[in-house]
Amino acid sequence: MATIKDVAKHAGVSIATVSRIINNRGPISEKTRKKVYASMKALQYQPNEMARALQKKKSNIIGLIVPSIQYSFFGKLIEAVESVCQQNGYKLMLCRTGENESREIEMVAMLEANKVDGIIVCSRLGDTAIYTGKMSMPIVSIDREIQGLSVVTSDNYAGGVLAAEELYAAGCSNPALFGDKTPEYMAMHGRNIGFFNRCKSLGVTAHYFPASCDAEDKAEVERLFLQGLKAYPQTDGIFITGDALAASLFCGTKIKQKKIFDKFPILSYDGLEFSELLDITSVAQPVYEMGAAAAVQLMKEIEKRERPRRMILPVRLIRRKSTQNDKKGGKIRNMDFKELTEYIDSLYKKYGIPAVDCKITKEHETVYRHMAGYANYERTSKVSKETIYRLFSATKVVTMTAVMQQIEQGKIELYDEVRKYLPEFGQMKVADQFEFGFPVKWPTSDEPCHYAHHAIRIIDLMTMTGGLSYDLNAKEIQEICRESGNKATTREVMKAIAKMPLAYEPGTRFCYSLCHDVLAAVVEVVSGERYGDYVKKHIFEPLGIQDFYFHFDKDEQTASRICALYKGVFGTDDIVPDDGSLSDGFKITENYESGGAGLAGTVDAYSAFIEALCNGGVGANGARILSEESVRMFTVPYTTGQMSKDFAATGKKGYEYGLGVRVLTDERYAKSPVGEFGWDGAAGAYVLIDSVNHISIFYTQHVVGFPKVYSEIHPQIRDIAYRCMGY
Repeated sequence: MATIKDVAKHAGVSIATVSRIINNRGPISEKTRKKVYASMKALQYQPNEMARALQKKKSNIIGLIVPSIQYSFFGKLIEAVESVCQQNGYKLMLCRTGENESREIEMVAMLEANKVDGIIVCSRLGDTAIYTGKMSMPIVSIDREIQGLSVVTSDNYAGGVLAAEELYAAGCSNPALFGDKTPEYMAMHGRNIGFFNRCKSLGVTAHYFPASCDAEDKAEVERLFLQGLKAYPQTDGIFITGDALAASLFCGTKIKQKKIFDKFPILSYDGLEFSELLDITSVAQPVYEMGAAAAVQLMKEIEKRERPRRMILPVRLIRRKSTQNDKKGGKIRNMDFKELTEYIDSLYKKYGIPAVDCKITKEHETVYRHMAGYANYERTSKVSKETIYRLFSATKVVTMTAVMQQIEQGKIELYDEVRKYLPEFGQMKVADQFEFGFPVKWPTSDEPCHYAHHAIRIIDLMTMTGGLSYDLNAKEIQEICRESGNKATTREVMKAIAKMPLAYEPGTRFCYSLCHDVLAAVVEVVSGERYGDYVKKHIFEPLGIQDFYFHFDKDEQTASRICALYKGVFGTDDIVPDDGSLSDGFKITENYESGGAGLAGTVDAYSAFIEALCNGGVGANGARILSEESVRMFTVPYTTGQMSKDFAATGKKGYEYGLGVRVLTDERYAKSPVGEFGWDGAAGAYVLIDSVNHISIFYTQHVVGFPKVYSEIHPQIRDIAYRCMGY
C-alpha cells in the first residue's frame, strides 16, 4: 500500500508539500497540485482518514436523528444534510426514533459513544434535558425550540396566515382547520396560531376539526373529519395542516363518494409530492433548505466554535386547482397606494431628490407605478418610462442569477475553488493588518502580507466573504488600464485584481468588495461568452427585456436617455450634479463589464427581471430563467458569527446576508415577510423580491453618495408599500 512518502517521491516534491495539498493548506501552485494528484492516482494512494481524524481530534462524522424515514419531509431533510456533508468532507450517521422516547435517548447515547462531531436532531421529546444538560458537542435542532441550541425552522406562523388569506380570497367565510393540536414547544404550532389569528383579523369565523390520530390511519382520519363537518355544517373551506394527513383524507371512501372536496376550497401544508399529485393548493416549506442550513450551521459550530443561532426560513404558497379563486367568487385584497404616492412626491421637498420612479408587481400584474421629477439638470425634461438609470450594485442580483444558472447546469458548484476557473486566483496574499473604517484605507501590495491559508471558493464570492477589497484605485488596476489604453477586458482586469492583497482570510469576514465582479469573469469562462452577451442571451432576452446596457455611453441615442446623475456632498444634506468622482471608477475600462456595478436600464426592464424571481423564476411571458429551488436559495441567510457582525455594520436591521443579497430574518423590523431578499445601488436603487407573496418592488433615484436613502427612504418605501397592499 502506497504511503505519503511514496507519493512525494513519485511526484518529486517534499512530504510536507503533499501534506499541504491533502489538507488544502498554504500556497501551492496549480501545476504542483495537479502533479501530486496524478501521483496519488497512479499509486492508488488514499489518505488515512482515521489517522487524520485522530490527529485533528475530529471524527468528521455527524449524527442525524429523525422520527421517520418513510415520510418524504424527512427524506428531503436527510438528502440535504448528506449533500452538505459530502461537500465538506463529513460522513453522516442516520438514526430513526419512530417517535419513541426511549429509542431517542438510546440513539443519542450511541452517537456520543461513536464520538460524532455534532448532532442534528428532529426531536419530539417533551423533556429535552438530554440535549440541554448532558451534551458536550454542538447540536442543531430542526422545527423545535431547545434552549441553548441552534434551531432551524420555517415561518410556520406566516404559513398559517397564507392559508387563511388564500381561503378568504377563495370566498370562504367559515373555514376550518383540520389537524392535530401540536404542543406549543413545536414550531409547527405556529401555523395553527397564524391561521386562527388571521381569520379573526379578516372577520371570518374559523373552526377546528381535531385530528388526534396517526396520519396513516385512513379510516380514522376520515371519521374525524366527517365528525368535524357534522359539528360545523356551515364550513365552506378546509385548511389541512399536513400533506400526509391530506393524502389520507383524500383516500377516504365516503369522501370520494360524496365528492366533498368538489364543494369547497381546500389547501394543505408542507408542499410535498402528495399535494402536487392531488392538485391541492399547499403552503410549501423549504424542506431541503432547512436541512442544508442546519448542516452548515452545525459545521460552523464544530469548526469555528460559532455561537448558536435561530434561523427562520420563509414559506410560500403553491396555488393549484383546489382553491380556484376565479371560480368561487373570491375576495380581492384591497390596495390603496395614496400614502406611497404622497411619500414619493415628498422626497424632492424633504431631501432634494431630483428624480424618482417606483414600480410594484404582484403575481405578474403591475399594481403600482409612479414617477416624479426631471431627467436633466435643466429640469425641462420629465422622467418617463424611457428614462435609463445606472443601476450600480443592483447589477449584483443579475450576476447572482447568472451564477445560479451555471450551478443548475452543473458547470460550477457552490464549494468549488475559484482557481479552478480563474488560475490567477491560485496563490492569494492577505494583508497582515487591516481594520475596516471610514474613510476606508484598503491594503496595498506594498504593505506586509502573508499567503492565504485557504483558497477562495465560489460561495465565498457569492457571500462577500472572499476577502477581496473594493479598491478601484489600486495600482494593479491603474496599471492594466494604462497598459491596455483603457481597453482591457473583464478577464484581463481579473488578472490585475488577483494581484491585489486580500483584506481578510477567505471565508472568515464579510467585506463588501469586488467579489461579484470576479463571479462575472467565472461566468465568462464556463459559458464561453462575454458576460454582457451571456446575461442578454440567457436572462434578458428570454424575459423579453431590451433596455439593459453595459456600455450605455457608447451609443449616442442610448446615452441621451440616461437620467442626470447627482451626488451628495459629504457631511451635509446637499445634492449637486455629479462630476464623476464617485461614479466613474466602477467602469474601470471601456471594455470592462462589471458584474457588481456595470448595468444601466429602465425601471420596466429591471422590474421584469425581478418579477420573474418573485414568481419562482418564471417571467410574465412564461419564460423560466431559474428553478424554484434556486430562487429559494436566495431566501436563506449565510452570514453567521463575525460575518453577521460585519454585515450588521451596513445598517440593514433585521437582515442577514445570503447568496449575494440581503435576506430578512427578523420580522420585527419590516412589513415584508421573512425570506424577502434583494439589494440596492450606489445611486439609490432599491430592489425587493418577496417570493412568499409574489411581490416585487423596484425603486430608483439617481444620487450617489447619499446615505439617507438606505437608512430612511428604502425602509419607508418598503413598509408603506406593504401597508398600502393590506399587509
